[in-house]
Amino acid sequence: MLSPFLDAPTPLELWECRRFDHFSNDRAEGVPMRAKPPALGYLRKDVSGVSQDWDEAQMRSLAKRLGYELCKTVTFGAGTDAPVDRLVEAARGFGVDAVIAPGLQHFGNAVPAELVEVCDLITVAPQRTYSRSALSRIWA
Repeated sequence: MLSPFLDAPTPLELWECRRFDHFSNDRAEGVPMRAKPPALGYLRKDVSGVSQDWDEAQMRSLAKRLGYELCKTVTFGAGTDAPVDRLVEAARGFGVDAVIAPGLQHFGNAVPAELVEVCDLITVAPQRTYSRSALSRIWA
């Protein structure tokens, strides 16, 4: 179950963001496989400020260019308790392959280890991918 920090997604939105293993028979009969891997956008309103619309457009553009389907953008403010923990919960709940953010400044200028254990982190500026597999080997 997702926390109330997100707009309450409909069951269809949750279903649309689910990732299926192309090699398993777990899929429901008649449900099409996803053409693009799902991703979440993430930003802090207090960091983006008046550039929030621009940051959201940049995340959508990068997601499209990299072949992701941006399912939803999660936004938090300065008063949000444990924003990374909540983002990790959302990433797990939506079953995404990546979180796309405007930059590391939205994470306090550090790569959140708990997030990259769950999915890749992609930043717009500078454009970097912090891969869950590569970082898990480095931090092990």
